[in-house]
Amino acid sequence: MVSSIRIVVLLIFGTSLSCSLFAQTTPAPVPAEKAKKTEQMIEDAHRGIFQPKPNAASEAGRVTNQVTKGLAGGVAVRIARKNLVDEQIFGRMERDRIPHAAMSTDEEFVRRVYMDATGQLPAAEVVRQFLNNKESGKRDKLIDSLVASDEFAEQWGWLWGDLFRVLGRSGDGNQGHLFHYWNKEWLHADRPYNDVVHDLFIAAAKSHSAIPATNLIGRNSYDTNVLPMSADDFSVGNRLDAIDDFNIDTGRIFLGLNFTCISCHDGAGHLEQINGYLASKTRAEFFRESAFMGKLRTLVDWGDRGKNTGNSDQVIDDGGPGYNTADDSPWMTTSLSRMPRDGKTYEPAFILTGEKPRRAKTLERLSRA
Repeated sequence: MVSSIRIVVLLIFGTSLSCSLFAQTTPAPVPAEKAKKTEQMIEDAHRGIFQPKPNAASEAGRVTNQVTKGLAGGVAVRIARKNLVDEQIFGRMERDRIPHAAMSTDEEFVRRVYMDATGQLPAAEVVRQFLNNKESGKRDKLIDSLVASDEFAEQWGWLWGDLFRVLGRSGDGNQGHLFHYWNKEWLHADRPYNDVVHDLFIAAAKSHSAIPATNLIGRNSYDTNVLPMSADDFSVGNRLDAIDDFNIDTGRIFLGLNFTCISCHDGAGHLEQINGYLASKTRAEFFRESAFMGKLRTLVDWGDRGKNTGNSDQVIDDGGPGYNTADDSPWMTTSLSRMPRDGKTYEPAFILTGEKPRRAKTLERLSRA
């Protein structure tokens, strides 16, 4: 009797559970109108994927031309031009008869200039003093004072550090801090940018971890993972790969161009849809650009205890043999990071113009100095 009751209870429980599961897994039918609407929404969301993308520059030009046709008189007030940037911007606007916004008020200016120069809002008392100042050249004086401030050097030191891409790298120890301090120093001294870049390109030192300017070169050292046979075994480094990587790095930073693709093959047939300019460039032109650093040597340090080399400290100098893709001994010649090279020797030539170094004029100028 007890067994029969148990069986009945189990049957009832099993039936209830089955009904419950069925009710949970069987979706309610979707009305035809709602299903059609959902399908249309999905279609609309994906329609742009298969259509050609509009040219943003052409579209902006079209809108600008359309708007300016209805404008009368063009630029109403001619802004005083004090530098090259003013000439480029306002001169172009004047030529195309595009009206510009009115001059900012003193309240707007003091806020904007502090944000641009220091990344900080001005203190209330600073704003009051500026607004109460009736001098005609007070804006220029405020700009000069901000550019000479510690806050300006701090703000823009980080910006240039990001541009040079030497800050925040894993395992860089104090190098990032040293480089930031170096940036702040040349900003304080108001050194020309070409002098700063010159230092970055020709830096030579015993240790790149102690000399900030050598960070840009030193971080492109190329370890082959070859077990060194002695302290003088240069085959543990791939100098040409390091030079090519430096070429790519500096092209991206200083020229706004990514040479990665043409470091392996010609641009034609590969880059037309990405960069029409680089599509016309060849790998040989990339090699000639790399050849500017053909005299560069990055010698890794030797640890006598472990009988091995490391990249934490290097000797960086100009004792390299040139850019010979057939034989770069005593360093490893075969590329470890890109397609095999053509086995030729290359002389420097600027990739954008084909210009070659003017050695004779440079030596003559130095001899007179």
